[in-house]
Amino acid sequence: MKNSSYLRYTVAIVALLMAFALSIRHSERGFLIESSTSELLANPPSTPDDFDLQTMTILNRTLLQLGDNYVDPARIDTQRMLVYALDDIQNSIPEVVTLFNTGMEEEPTQVTIHVRDEQSTFDLSSVESLWEMSFKIREIFRFLQEHIDSNNTDLREVEYAAINGM
Repeated sequence: MKNSSYLRYTVAIVALLMAFALSIRHSERGFLIESSTSELLANPPSTPDDFDLQTMTILNRTLLQLGDNYVDPARIDTQRMLVYALDDIQNSIPEVVTLFNTGMEEEPTQVTIHVRDEQSTFDLSSVESLWEMSFKIREIFRFLQEHIDSNNTDLREVEYAAINGM
């Protein structure tokens, strides 16, 4: 019985050491522990034209972290977060104007977004979870990406503004 217990611990320790050894790489700054997610964050698309706003890479990571690590997830007010995200987009991107059907503090159920000569109305009443908020933001981002002049506006700024607003 003792031998099988020692064997399990030995195998576990060897596996951990091998995983650690495989994650270390040498660079000009010395030895680094490599992580595939750090490369994704460190290497954004090279030009604004390569950026697809609808992928919402950073925003979805933020929502996952919020859902997993927030002290009391029941206190997350997703509809209010969405409203403030849209308001911050409006404040950060000059060609975007958002008009809510009520004041921001009164929990709007609709928003009309204007981008230059185009406009679209979105229903916010069904946003009750982080996932529903993610789907609604993707729908809104699709509209924004189609109509924002990407030559004058870096679409990454739209995603960052939404995160800051939340």
